[in-house]
Amino acid sequence: METFQVYTAGATKHVSNDESYQWRKSTRDCLEKVNERYNVNVFIPSESFNYDTLLPKTEKQCMNYFLHKVSKSDLLLVNLDNSNSSVGTGMEVQKAFDTGIPIIGFGTKNIYPWIKEHCDIVFEDRFDALVYIKEYYLL
Repeated sequence: METFQVYTAGATKHVSNDESYQWRKSTRDCLEKVNERYNVNVFIPSESFNYDTLLPKTEKQCMNYFLHKVSKSDLLLVNLDNSNSSVGTGMEVQKAFDTGIPIIGFGTKNIYPWIKEHCDIVFEDRFDALVYIKEYYLL
């Protein structure tokens, strides 16, 4: 069985913990049970470091860890909402872009245009993005 790693990128600092985490968790619930061909792993950054309980020793440690995880992923799913105020999201998308990792985006509000332009395809909502990922990458 092949392993397929999905990195979930999106704003964390200027949104609630719940808003940042719930879309990632439901993405994991949806993709990790697609079929028997792949062992799908959905990486949720806040399960490694967050701004409340799981603090890195340094910001550099956190940045390097997340960018390393991006570089080892097969696909980056980015929530574009509020990306106009999320430097980390831009760095993660740039890393994926520079390393040839497919970038699937979704969202409609407060989008930074350069981040959107780095996406291979953009959907208005997460559901359509997940259907696309299933059909074109996992089935």
